[in-house]
Amino acid sequence: MPRTKPDNTLVHRIELGSYERSSLKEWKDAQVLKTRIDSGIAAGKAVAVGAIGAGTIYVGYQGYLLCREIAVKVYGVWEEAEKQLEDAKNVIKNEYEEQIGPLSNIVGHQSEVLKNFQRDARAKLSFVRPLVQTFNPFNKGGFKYPWN
Repeated sequence: MPRTKPDNTLVHRIELGSYERSSLKEWKDAQVLKTRIDSGIAAGKAVAVGAIGAGTIYVGYQGYLLCREIAVKVYGVWEEAEKQLEDAKNVIKNEYEEQIGPLSNIVGHQSEVLKNFQRDARAKLSFVRPLVQTFNPFNKGGFKYPWN
């Protein structure tokens, strides 16, 4: 069913006295203060996160510098140790060449004599090998008596 148009307008008002207005003003001021505090806390959190990030970067950079300094010192010590080792090796080599160098010809000749002696001994004692293999208790077939 269709409605009819209203023929009058009603106005409702709420009128507040000075007490109610002061109470609402205090409430509004508290809300504004709370909003400002919340935004201040949010800004403080952002600053804190930024400070933590900057502090982390600073500590990381200082750690990098410290590691680089340690590496330079360790590498310097390593180079010094290599140099001392090379010097010691040269001293030993020079001492060897001074003391043993003239004897190397004699030692070389003696080693040739020894090789010839071993070759001759193997040739002269070749008949012993079958006997040793026969009586060897550690042979793969075990100890074998010749009469078995």
